[in-house]
Amino acid sequence: MARYVSVLVIDKDLDTQRSIREDLRQFGCNVVLAKTLDDGINTFKELEPACVLLDWSIKSGREDPALKVLKRVIEKSGRNTSVIVMAEGVNKKMVEEARELGADWLITKPVNKEIIREKLRTIAGLKGL
Repeated sequence: MARYVSVLVIDKDLDTQRSIREDLRQFGCNVVLAKTLDDGINTFKELEPACVLLDWSIKSGREDPALKVLKRVIEKSGRNTSVIVMAEGVNKKMVEEARELGADWLITKPVNKEIIREKLRTIAGLKGL
C-alpha cells in the first residue's frame, strides 16, 4: 500500500510517537519522529515526507500557530506535502481553524490506525505512489 511513503510525526508525547510509528511501519511507511516544531522543520527539509502528522498542541515558539509556520515552510519548499493534524477534544472551532491554517485533515487522538491508513492511501494515490 504505502510502501514508499515517508511520514514525519511531530508530537511531544513519546508514547503517541511510538504508537504511531509502530502502526505506520506495519503499513510499510518510513517514519521519522520529532518532539518540537523546530526539529520537525529541520527533519522535513532533509526527509521530503509525503505527509506530516502534527500534534495540534505543539507550540511554535513564534507568534503564529505551529500549523501556520509548518505550512509556510512546506509552501516555500515547493513540495506537495499533506498535513494531518492530530488533536484531543476536537470541536467545530478547532476544525474551522485547522482548515483556515491549511490542514488537509484533522483527526482525533488517540489516533486510530485505520483512519491513518485510509488517509495515507489517499495521499499515496494523490502523489502517484
